[in-house]
Amino acid sequence: MMSRLFRCAVVLLVVLLVMPATSARAQTTPTTLAGGHSFLRDLGSAGTPATDYPSGAFATVTRQVGPRRLSIVGDLGMNSRENGAIEVVRLRSFLAGARFDVRSLWKACLFGQALVGVERFSEPGFAESGTAFQPGAGIDLGLWRGLGVRGQTDYRIVRSEGTTFRSLR
Repeated sequence: MMSRLFRCAVVLLVVLLVMPATSARAQTTPTTLAGGHSFLRDLGSAGTPATDYPSGAFATVTRQVGPRRLSIVGDLGMNSRENGAIEVVRLRSFLAGARFDVRSLWKACLFGQALVGVERFSEPGFAESGTAFQPGAGIDLGLWRGLGVRGQTDYRIVRSEGTTFRSLR
């Protein structure tokens, strides 16, 4: 099942990158790629303590559509930590949704987004997946032509087998 989800996520990202323009204005519409380090804090559920996943990475592709401020987004993420038995525990996310540029000033762009998809938890001998909803906000700062830096925070809600998990990324 996991390889099927991964293949679907990769296909979605490729489609976003090569999607044909629908109007003359859209032909100049940018596609952006972002990637980097990710820190995730699982806020715990049903009385369990918060857990940090300090090692992580993300890759995001964004394509403007329709109104100038509206974009579609595909996001792949992976965060990991070692548990008490020195085994690697991983959270992987495959999400897609919409982004809205709230305000653009000079080389800065403030945005909000809402993504949905799947999060998969795995550790040796156990794995489970759940439906994820992830609203977030951030700012893109242009440094040079075609290169910038992003600061972003997300609040992820995952529903899996009757339990709701919440985390900050």
